[in-house]
Amino acid sequence: MVKENEKIEESKVKPSLYNDILELSGNDTIQIFGESGTGKTTFALKVAQSFVKNKKKVLFLDTERNLIEVPKDIDYKWFPSFTSVHEFICGKDGKGGLGKGKEKYDLIIMDSMGLPILGEFASLGMKDRGEILLKSQEISYKLKQLMKDC
Repeated sequence: MVKENEKIEESKVKPSLYNDILELSGNDTIQIFGESGTGKTTFALKVAQSFVKNKKKVLFLDTERNLIEVPKDIDYKWFPSFTSVHEFICGKDGKGGLGKGKEKYDLIIMDSMGLPILGEFASLGMKDRGEILLKSQEISYKLKQLMKDC
């Protein structure tokens, strides 16, 4: 129990959101769905900030440019296309990809996969549509593997 004027070391205080997410995810992926403007990105940023407060490394992958301001101490990358997201996470021609270098992350947030996939998907023929679907599954698998390694 903490007395009224007693100071608590900041490093010993763990925000409950951080603990809740760890308990919920067990180092697995969490997907959040909702209509536009319902607070998905805001929630993701709150989770990211709770990890940063606990000295954890966070990567925020943005495909829609939803952030007006990138929070301090969060690695941020913007991708203009589905192909660029896929190459960053999975590599190109079997080389590179997230997790192949020195950078290790405790939390990776992707905001959002829907729009870039649907945009490219809608403009392609049937064969290429199949490739996009397989690549989106590859991204999900790769992110899941990266979280298991944390």
